Amino acid sequence: MQSRFFNSKLFKDSFWAIVGNGIGNALLLISGILIARLLGANLYGEYGVVKTNMFYMAGFATFGLVYTSTRYIAKYIRKDDTRVIGIIKTATKITFVFSSLMALCLLMSANWLEKILDASGISSVFRALSIIIILKALASTGNGILAGLCEFKHLAYSSIVSGIAMFITCIPFTYFFGLYGALAALSISQLMNLSINYFYIYKACKRLPIYYIREDKAKDLLKFSFPIALQEISYALCNWAGILLLTKFSSLTQVGLYTATAQWNAVIMIIPGMLANVVLSHLSGTEGKQQQKMIYRVLLVYFICTIIPFIIVYMLSDFIISFYGSDFSAMKTVLRLNILITIPACCSEVFKAELIAIGKTWLLFSFRMMKDILLVIFAWFLLTSRHGNNGAFYYSMSVLIGTMTFFIAMIFAYRLVVKKHNCH
Repeated sequence: MQSRFFNSKLFKDSFWAIVGNGIGNALLLISGILIARLLGANLYGEYGVVKTNMFYMAGFATFGLVYTSTRYIAKYIRKDDTRVIGIIKTATKITFVFSSLMALCLLMSANWLEKILDASGISSVFRALSIIIILKALASTGNGILAGLCEFKHLAYSSIVSGIAMFITCIPFTYFFGLYGALAALSISQLMNLSINYFYIYKACKRLPIYYIREDKAKDLLKFSFPIALQEISYALCNWAGILLLTKFSSLTQVGLYTATAQWNAVIMIIPGMLANVVLSHLSGTEGKQQQKMIYRVLLVYFICTIIPFIIVYMLSDFIISFYGSDFSAMKTVLRLNILITIPACCSEVFKAELIAIGKTWLLFSFRMMKDILLVIFAWFLLTSRHGNNGAFYYSMSVLIGTMTFFIAMIFAYRLVVKKHNCH
């Protein structure tokens, strides 16, 4: 039994996801700490505006195709692989169009955002973000495509190389060119991720039968992806609004503190994050009781793999903060609150993957929008009532409230909807 498990495709895919993303994320974390020390809290806050919003806005710019491409490719490659190349082409084109439109909008509104935030010089930072969004969005869709193709070994290579690129370039670029050097290093890292992803996608396509996707199938892809895109829009806009509220009613220094602590959320959720595409790919290829058993196993693995690093980071918080320098001395309470978010967040990801796998994307969107709106409401209330004092702490509190609400909603959704679907 044990030998069969270690030889299974699920184990092998999980192994490569953990190795690749583990090394890649570790390098990105170290790079982030080095950049924070070199820039200081205020400039790191501007860098944080770019980095944080890059993930929010790139998620919207993919039009939900990271998850949709994984689900559809994983489904059709087992049943009708003649459709796979068409899905890949469609997903890539849509991502490029949407990310380019978003980049253009950001370029045109950069000066307006600078006036709204009353942060002199930040318009050039938003212009840099517009370029990075296109790279990040295409790289993200590439991740989804490779996951659907079960090319997790190549995904691992891509993650490692992009992490190495970031680590090698961040120190000299930031030291000599400051904030713009750090942004250049971030751009190079995303460009490497994008290039390697599509190199392996091209190689995989050469092994597949050529088939031009029919218009009705392209519409099916967009129809399925639309509610996922809406939830990414909700996530991007509301979290972006939250960061803008933190900048407006508090300070860029507080944005820097929040961004520094948010990196450790990614560290704690490193294994669940690595396995997200693996889980979605395998859930999309299973049904009924087999799928239900997989959910319970994954949920247990996610919880264990999150609670252990949570305890470690919590206990070592003083030691961790010492690496950031004197500008980050007020980071301890923010860090401890922020990492608490990871526990409900990681468990929610399992139910989220299941809802996508069975096609309940509109239900997922409604819950996601509720979470995001709560984040903005509580962020506005807490930041204004506290007059911007300890902004990073109270913004983290807002994120925690939204995440807990989403987790409770996902439990009810699973018990009422998903179990009923699996019974049929």
